[in-house]
Formats: sequence, structure tokens, C-alpha cells
Amino acid sequence: MQSRCVSTIMMLALAVALVLPDLTKLLDVSQNVWPDAVMSMSMAMFTCELVALSLTDANYLFSFFQYMDMVGTASMVFDISFLMGVDVAEPTLPDQDTAQSRVMLLRASRAARVGARAGRLTRILRLCRCLIDLDDEDSSGKRRKIEQLELKDEVQHPKRNIAKVISVRLGNLLATRVACLTIFLAMVMPLFDVMAFPQKDLSLDAWVGQVSYTNEHEEAATVSELRKMAKFFAHHSYGPFAACKGHLVQDKFVCSEWYEDWDQVNSAPVRNASAWMVRTPTFQVIFDMSRPVKVKAAVALLSMLFTVCIMLCFSIALSSVVTDLAVTPLERMLGTVREIAATVFRFSSIVIGQQEEEESQSETTDIDNAGEMILLEKVVEKLSAIAAVHASVEHVLDTEDMDEENIGILSMLHGDHTSRASFRSHPLDKERSQSRILRITPDLSLEANGVDEETFNSLRFNVFDLTPLQLNKMTFHVMLSHASSAAIFNGAHGEEALLQTFVSAVHKGYPENPFHNFCHAVDVQTTIVKMMKLTEADDFLSHLEQCSLLVAGLGHDIGHPGFNNGFLSEVGHELALKYNDRSPLENMHCAVLYQLLAKPETELFGSLSDDDYKEVRRICVETILHTDMACHQNMVKDLNLLYQIHAEALRQSASPQPRVTSRPSIARPSRRRRSVLESATDPSQIFSAPEHKMLVMESLLHAADVSNPAREWHVTQAWADKCLEEFFAQGDQERSRGIPVQFLNDRQKLNRPHSQIGFIEFMISPLFAAQIWLWPNLFEYGSCLSLNIGMWQELWEEETYPSEDELEKACGATG
Repeated sequence: MQSRCVSTIMMLALAVALVLPDLTKLLDVSQNVWPDAVMSMSMAMFTCELVALSLTDANYLFSFFQYMDMVGTASMVFDISFLMGVDVAEPTLPDQDTAQSRVMLLRASRAARVGARAGRLTRILRLCRCLIDLDDEDSSGKRRKIEQLELKDEVQHPKRNIAKVISVRLGNLLATRVACLTIFLAMVMPLFDVMAFPQKDLSLDAWVGQVSYTNEHEEAATVSELRKMAKFFAHHSYGPFAACKGHLVQDKFVCSEWYEDWDQVNSAPVRNASAWMVRTPTFQVIFDMSRPVKVKAAVALLSMLFTVCIMLCFSIALSSVVTDLAVTPLERMLGTVREIAATVFRFSSIVIGQQEEEESQSETTDIDNAGEMILLEKVVEKLSAIAAVHASVEHVLDTEDMDEENIGILSMLHGDHTSRASFRSHPLDKERSQSRILRITPDLSLEANGVDEETFNSLRFNVFDLTPLQLNKMTFHVMLSHASSAAIFNGAHGEEALLQTFVSAVHKGYPENPFHNFCHAVDVQTTIVKMMKLTEADDFLSHLEQCSLLVAGLGHDIGHPGFNNGFLSEVGHELALKYNDRSPLENMHCAVLYQLLAKPETELFGSLSDDDYKEVRRICVETILHTDMACHQNMVKDLNLLYQIHAEALRQSASPQPRVTSRPSIARPSRRRRSVLESATDPSQIFSAPEHKMLVMESLLHAADVSNPAREWHVTQAWADKCLEEFFAQGDQERSRGIPVQFLNDRQKLNRPHSQIGFIEFMISPLFAAQIWLWPNLFEYGSCLSLNIGMWQELWEEETYPSEDELEKACGATG
């Protein structure tokens, strides 16, 4: 539809639709055949264009141009005689003027169609300017070559393409606004004539009435009256040329006697439709109205041409203003974008440590080929990543190529021992997996383990159904059968006994709290296993990292006293004093866990190298510390930020088909660029990046720790009861010590269902929503959250009988 040939044909059809109906009146065309044929062809072409553009152009669909094209094409039926148009071979009754006035609205809609297409006529002007100004390279900002913005042109003129895109789009928008204004005026003006009293020449009816009266009462004086009428109209541009007496037969006048030689000046018009028949029940006079009809047609043509010219002139003027005021400054401003982009890319590669030399060269190639808007987006992404790195407590530095002196300086600055290492997947995963002695680990059975494989892998798994012995067996099975066990076990004698001893020791390290007990530890560990499977963690976490998460999940609440950090700080507990009120419980859990791991009989990590041991300890400590609810909001924010930075890549990887957008591509990537983009859409590379990996592991453990509301209802309800029981026990302690009772701990005031609704709404839902954006396979947890918040809502209504206002407010919050 955009070819020069098709555009020329459509312009010719447009010209025909504009001028032919009125031109046939000016030329006294007395037949319908060829005007109807030409107008029908034009209407068919417009219909085909309308359908084709609606099917192929997403920007055209439901746009201003589509609506105007639909109205204008439909209005052409009033210009075709065999549809609803005027038959030029038949005389016209003046009474039809009222109907013709109503048609003015529909003709105005055709003017709207013409106006909408006139907005597109700026293409002709641009093509003409393009032919005149072929040497655009030496022209100033006020003289620009307007060319079609195809992707191949951007490679030839990479520094100016975005300005041209802005110019064309802004010009089209302004032209559309001007077209709307002009068309509105063109459509409103006829409304005043339609709503006003019909302005018609009453002298025709008066004279015919006088002649008819004379014919009825004094027939001999009829010719005399006709001569008086002919003399009256002799100085007008129209007048009578035939008269007869007769009678009406079914709305048709049948003449019985014609009167001739009464000094009539006018003669019968060539075009029968220009003859007006004015009649009474007994007499009829036919007037020649060809001159007024031609004048009216000429005025209509001039009005149409004037409307189009006004639209074109204003569109050109506004486009010129936009070019001078917006496009030229934008060209100067965007000219520096590439230089800034190159600087930011180089700086981000140094700070973040993501790219090697070859990738850096690829980025340079991208800067040369990409459009400015793409570069701006990439610059913002890089700056966000840099800001996240500097705001984080993690010092992500690549020390692989550093010498010993520089590493020593870093150790002094950080206050720890920095070793030469690069952030990558663990290199021994493959070797250890191959050298691992295969153990026979049968599936879980209901008799031996208290649960079967199907239930274990579902969200209805409930650890409360297991006995203490079955809990130990379950934990032993999970840690031994998981593929990540290859990171710490190599088949040596006594490893299974060591693991059993470790599990039993951890079990003993958990007090018999209602909630923070060994059942909770097993539940968190098994949830981590499920989440790592659903998120396909094998693609971005090494076996050593996955094994570290399993150990951290099992020991993340070991030694928990049943009170939260706020209570410990309030009463001055020794843990709060020891850790300066900064996550005292979480620090204690880490310390107790590693005291246990340091014993020979429970030393799970004894076979690891020093570097591997430090890495495992770092992961366990950081992930456990981030189970503190004080870190919750920042973690949700960081997860959302991670998704926003990589939203396009994550959406593409989650979709089975490539995502289609109406936004045109500004740059055509090279083959090398395409390979880089394809690899960048792999989520595993995003999650395995050093600056993201720790956040991923922290979020997996934290989500597993608070995943109770995201299970099937009977599991969720059981854990909620245990949690509130522990809260109330703390509240009883607060009351007995005379310190303020925290609201969630007051068994006398707290509404259990309502507290769970708030907990899910404000704490749990944002976390899982962020995770589901990153890992869509976790959607079942979100489904359970939605169902459970509805169940808590029903319980709340049953227990409290809320008012309509309270119910409406609660439904609005949960809905």
C-alpha cells in the first residue's frame, strides 16, 4: 500500500471523489452511466484500501484515519444514482430540497473523509521536497531530505535517523490535529443551514399558485398570467420554460393540455435534473434551474479545495515550526548520546565486571549501529546497574587478574581476606558429579517416610503429618538425593552416617516452639527444593550454592527462643546486647549452625577446599541474615528492580512466541549483534550474574521461610494457628514484664483472620508477585495466595459480622 504506483492511483481516486459529483453539474452531464461507473470504481478502491490497511497496519486500526475513511467511503452512496444518489435523467421536485438538506450532513462526512486523506497529502509535498533537495548532506537543519524511514536507511545515516523519526511522527500528529479542527468546522457549518428555516425562493410557488388560481376560475386569462410570470423571471438567472394543466395520479402529475407561446425566455436544460417542477393539484410549471445548480456546484468545489488548501498550508507551517523548535535542537542533543553511551558502557564494564574484551568490542559495534533511543535505554539500564552495585553492601570486584599487592590493598580496605577469584559457576560441579559414587535413593514412601513423592512435590505437603523420626528421615533423604550433594559428598566411607548425625544434631538444636521448631526447618528446606526445581536453578546456581541453600534452610532458625528481635531488644536480652540490636536472632542462628558444623562428627563441609568453604559460609550467613523481616521491603524492591531492568528479556523468554509490538525498530542489528541479543534473553545469564546471584539465593530462602500462606488451605491454616500461638505466648511475656504488648501478640484484641489478610496483603503478596514476574513457574504459589486470602475473608465475616462499610473496605483491599 506504500508503493508509488498504488499511492498515485489512490490520489487519482481521491481527486475523482472530490470533484466529479459537482463537475457533472457544471458540465451539464445528462446521463448516469459513466459518472456512476467512475464513482463506483473509486468507492471500491477506497473500500479495498480500508480493509487492507486495517489488516496490515496496527497503527491504522481504530485510528482517526480509519474512522474518517469509513464514514467518507460510506457517504459515497449518495453520489451514485443506482444506490441513493440523484438521477440526472429525471426532473427535480423543489420539495426534495428538504431531503437534500438532510443529505448535507452525509456530504459533510465525505468532506471529513477528504480532509482525513488530505492530511496524508503531506506525503506528496515531502516527496516533492525530496526530489528537489537531493543533496541533504550539505543542507542546514531547515532543509531536510524527507525519505522513508526504513531500517536500511538508518545504517547509512545513523546519527540523524531518530530526529527524522521524531519529525515524521510529530508532523503527522500535528497534521491530524489540524485536520480535526478543519473537518470539525466543515461539518458544523452545514448544521446551521439544516437547523435554520429553509432558505428557498418562494416566488416560484407564489407565481404557480397565482397561475393555477386563474386557470381554475378564468381559464382564458391563463396565458396572460403566464406572460406576466415569464416577464418577472426574464431578468433572473433562472425561469419557467414549460406549463400545463392536468391532475395528480399517485404523486405524479399528468398533463392534459400544454401552453405554448407565452413569451418564455428560458428553455429546457440539457441535464434533466436541473429542471424543477413546481405544481398545484391542477397546474404545473417547469423551471430551468441549471444556472443556480452550476453556481452551487462551483461553490462546493471551491469550498472543498479551499478546505484542503487550508489543511495543507497549516500542516506545512506547523511542521516547519516543529522542525525549527524541536527537531534541530534534538539533533544537536542526540548527537552526543553515542559518546555518552560509549563512556557509560566502558565504566559499567569496569564496575560490574560483566564483559570481557570481546564483548566490549561487540558493545562498540552496537553503539555504531543502534539508534539513539535504544542507546538511551541501554544507558539507563547500565546506570541503574551501577547504582545498585554501589548502593549494595556487596563489593563485586573481579580479582582474577589482580596481583598480590592490589589484593592486599583490597583486603585492607574491606577489613577481610580477599582472594583472587572470578565470579562464575563452580568449576568442580562437573568433575564431582562424574566422580560421585551413585547411591540408591528410593522414592519416598508413605510407610517409611510418612509421605509419597506426589504429595511431597505438591503444595498440600504438610510436615505436621510426620513423626519426629520421619522428619529426620525426610531431611536425610532430601539432602542425600538432591543433585547438589555431589558438591560435598564424594562417596567416602561414613558420609551417610555423618549426614544422619548432622540432621539429628540440628533437630535437637531446635526448641519445642509452636512455630519456630524443627518442623518449620524441614518445611523450609523442602520448599527450597521445590522452588529450585520450578525456577530451574541448575541453570544459574552451582551445586555448591544449591547445597549451601539446603543447609541454610535447615539451620536458619536453629536455637530460636520463640521471641522476635523486637522483644529481645526491648527486654535487653543478651543476644540483643551481643549483636547490638542488629538482627540478633539471625546472627545467633548463623553462629549456632557453624558451631555445629565445626564439630568433627557433624562437619558436613570437611571435604571442601578453603575457598569453597569460605564461599559456602558466605552464602549461608548472608541468606540467613536476610530472613530478618527488616530486610523484607528492600528485598521486594530489589526483586522488582531486577525485573524492570531485564523486563524485555524475561518477557521474551517466558513467551512461547516472539513478542510483537507496533513500535518500529530503529536499528537493524548485525549478525554479531543478533547473537548477543539472543544470548542476553536467556534468564539464566541474568540470575547467574554476580550482582544478582546473592539476591536470588536470599529471595529463595526468604520466600520459603514465609511461604506458609501460599500453600493449600489446610496447610496454611495449620501454620497460621502455630504462628499466632507463638505470638500470643510472647504477648503474655510482654504483659507479665509490663512492657507494651505488640498488637499481633495480644490474644485478647487480635482478630486472627483479619491479621492473616493484612499479613498476606502487605507482606507476602508483594514478595511472591515479584518472584512470579521473575520465575513464572511459581504461579501456583500466587494462586494459593489468592484462594487463601478469600478463605480468611470468609472466616472474618463469619466471626465478626462486619458492617457494610467495613466489608466494602475489606473487599476493596483484597480484591
